[in-house]
Amino acid sequence: MANESRWQARSLRARPSPYGRRWRAERDGEVSAYAETLTPLHHRLAAAVPLPSKGRTFYRRSQCLRANQAITATASTTPLVRAAWVTAGMHITSVGTGSPEKVELEPQVLSKADKLIADRVSQTERYGNLHHALAAGAITPRQVYGELGDLAAGRLAGRETASEITVADLTGVGVQDAAIAQVVVEVLGL
Repeated sequence: MANESRWQARSLRARPSPYGRRWRAERDGEVSAYAETLTPLHHRLAAAVPLPSKGRTFYRRSQCLRANQAITATASTTPLVRAAWVTAGMHITSVGTGSPEKVELEPQVLSKADKLIADRVSQTERYGNLHHALAAGAITPRQVYGELGDLAAGRLAGRETASEITVADLTGVGVQDAAIAQVVVEVLGL
């Protein structure tokens, strides 16, 4: 996931966020490189926190509460972001739940979302945070706003108010990854 960090940092440089502070969870060895890459961007990055690790709950909580964007890219089998930490206007992207045992978001995080997007609903029902939220009874399949492809194609509206809580539960769909990579290459002029 270290390469993913570098691509995200480059994309932030190309397209600054109007939403302000970000928080990112990754494995320990990849965090410092990500933080160094973002330092000159002045995006008011809340923190790049090595996770999961014991004794970091308070730190994760305080960083989430200060951020209005959170990106999780881990192999965690326990939730990293709790619903109580999610505030109005926050966006969360979870990309580390590509197998049934992995989970990054507490199931109630998904129930707080005004808009929940999955890369592929049929897949996230089996693997992603959606899988865990459905199993916990925190949400129903009808609460999923739609799929990433429909959002990207303009068939669904994105964020419509500054107070909306939006969640992207991405487990990895090869054709979408290839299309996203192509856009990144074009936008960054690589």
